[in-house]
Amino acid sequence: MAILVILSCFILPSVFAVEDITISIYIIGIDNYNAATGTYNMDFWIDFTCKNSCPIEDFELINGRTTNVEEINIPEDNLTYYRVDATLTDKVELHKFPLDSQTIKIIIEHRKHDKDTVRLVPDLLRSGVDDRVYFPGWRIDSWTAYTSEHFYEPYEQFYSSYIFEVDLTRYRDAAVFLFLPLFFIVFIILFTFLLDINKLELRLGIVSSALIATIMYQLAISAKLPPAVGYLLLSDKVMLLTYIILLVSFILNIYMLKLVQAKKVKSAQKWFDRTKYSMILITIALYVLLFVLFYYGLM
Repeated sequence: MAILVILSCFILPSVFAVEDITISIYIIGIDNYNAATGTYNMDFWIDFTCKNSCPIEDFELINGRTTNVEEINIPEDNLTYYRVDATLTDKVELHKFPLDSQTIKIIIEHRKHDKDTVRLVPDLLRSGVDDRVYFPGWRIDSWTAYTSEHFYEPYEQFYSSYIFEVDLTRYRDAAVFLFLPLFFIVFIILFTFLLDINKLELRLGIVSSALIATIMYQLAISAKLPPAVGYLLLSDKVMLLTYIILLVSFILNIYMLKLVQAKKVKSAQKWFDRTKYSMILITIALYVLLFVLFYYGLM
């Protein structure tokens, strides 16, 4: 009996021990990132290290699908790894668009065994992002790999998840070029306030045209984004401020035109003098305030 107890102390732990499977991923390509759908393509090498055999078929790519898998064997090093092309998807965070940062992921789990049997462990020494990876429009800031656990409620089971993350930041030049047409529209509207008071009809026509151009511009931007994200983007806030400026300009011009038509030229002249430079200064101050509040995370 004593012998059985002693043997059980050594045998049972080894029978029920959790097996660690080490995973390394090395990214060699990222492309086709679509902010509207949260999809992207990744090209990477992956290998698995375990006690026995652990073919890639035993693992599930949770947040996407593989489009091509190539097995590569190196007999002299007793090494097998895989080159994988995959289409992946992840949640997109667009509060700061077009000055946003994103995190794209590769999430892997074992097909058959939960966390009580298998634990997926990242091999950080053999993982990374190749320095030749070029992702148009984005700067690759950093990467990390870690282990997490995911609970599947219908089956009441936890599975070990291997997660490889790449942090991206959109190039600021892209934001400048995105907002540039809008600022040119506002620039033209502001300079109409310098036109003489007898040009009110011309000013009103320019403001009306600018309003239509701004609407078309917003539609062009919206086509690149999800149809409904449930919150205001930075670009939405800039557009909202622009609409307010255009609306105020439109109302002021109509009001002054009505005064002129009613032969109240002196009153119209007073409004003209008040708004000639003040609208330019107020508009610049509002845009500066908007971006300052954004920079300090106050909006």
